[in-house]
Amino acid sequence: MRERITSSPLWDAASWLGIDEALSGWYWAGKLCNEQYWRRKTVGGVSAAFTTTTRAEYVRVETLTGEEAVLRAFLDSIEPDDVVYDVGANIGLFACFAARALRAGAVVGFEPEPENCARAEENLARNAGDTTFEMLRIGLSDTDGEAKLRTHGGLGDGTHRLSGRESGRRITVPTRRTETLIDAGEIPVPDVVKIDVEGAEFRVLEGFGEYLSDVHTVVCEVHTDKVREFGDSPAMIERLLEKAGFETAVLMERGLDYHVIATPEAVDAATVESRADKP
Repeated sequence: MRERITSSPLWDAASWLGIDEALSGWYWAGKLCNEQYWRRKTVGGVSAAFTTTTRAEYVRVETLTGEEAVLRAFLDSIEPDDVVYDVGANIGLFACFAARALRAGAVVGFEPEPENCARAEENLARNAGDTTFEMLRIGLSDTDGEAKLRTHGGLGDGTHRLSGRESGRRITVPTRRTETLIDAGEIPVPDVVKIDVEGAEFRVLEGFGEYLSDVHTVVCEVHTDKVREFGDSPAMIERLLEKAGFETAVLMERGLDYHVIATPEAVDAATVESRADKP
């Protein structure tokens, strides 16, 4: 419906008059209210419900950010009693689907942006049932300390990150090595890990230390341009996974970025597209 509206002569006229942004705001205010500020989504037989008080949240849930194939592979890898990490949880999309797929396991989410972290915790409470869950407002990394997070937009936006030259608000957030948290008994050792951290992928994986070899599945988005802002490369990410005993396969590509799934056993060779030759 909105696509038809925005391509109509009426919308062109509104744009010419400079009131298109106001009309868009009214449209989304009415739509979100009509939907009662929540949205249910089903993927691979698993259903989860999400609070959607902003346009970005609604679009994230409705479109799954174009990552339904990745989410399906992630869900397929989960056993009923697994411990699942959602690193870079945003509003908790992957975490909530994981919670719905589990029966006796646990979900641990990591999201350093305060508003999104609070929403992810709210969404998990809605979906977890008897599944144990925890949302931590920290950024996983290869060091224990603090870092500057660049934030853009509000709830449901996914462009905040620990590097970059874009304009935007900067906030100080705590960073921790996964190894440190596990050794301190603060979180359990994971079985499945999803990572979407806008270029900090290698730093997150490095922070697992020896515990990375205990994981049976890693699903990771590799940002081939943003990772270089940390002085890292896609090849470094794949070599680190291989050193930990994983075989990697590409799940999907999108622009400069791609998603890999890493498991101890080789994935169907027809789906493997190694990126180890990237500089």
